[in-house]
Amino acid sequence: MNPSTIPAPLHGRRILVTQADTFMGPALCRALQAAGAEVVASSDDVVDPAAPARIVAAAGSIDVLVANLAVPAPATPAVAADDDEWRATFAALVDPLPRLCRAVLPAMLARRQGKILLMGSAAALRGQKRSSTYSAARGAQLAYVQALGVEVASQGV
Repeated sequence: MNPSTIPAPLHGRRILVTQADTFMGPALCRALQAAGAEVVASSDDVVDPAAPARIVAAAGSIDVLVANLAVPAPATPAVAADDDEWRATFAALVDPLPRLCRAVLPAMLARRQGKILLMGSAAALRGQKRSSTYSAARGAQLAYVQALGVEVASQGV
């Protein structure tokens, strides 16, 4: 078969990438576009509780959500990590995730088709020295998407 006649694996897929300008965002957008996807690259701040719904509404119909949530990992020893660091890290990494999912799920469930991908970190599995808040937040993300997947997989998402 002529390679020029082989369709790109993501041809026809519309993919929303959050925080497209940070963390893995730029590389993800390039790779997804190279694979034929129509990428909706959002650089909007996701911390505001109303932002995820606005971002998804502005993106229109999407087949895939790539939840690329990023914050520099704090380098604070666990005994010195205060409540403000904990809240800020969870506000950036954990709180937007269910909001984004609640915004995309109704349309995906109605179509019985869709994907939600999380750009996570190995810190969720093995922790990181001097970064307990970051490791805990990445672990919370992982637990959430695992539970969500169990809940909606039978419905095509």
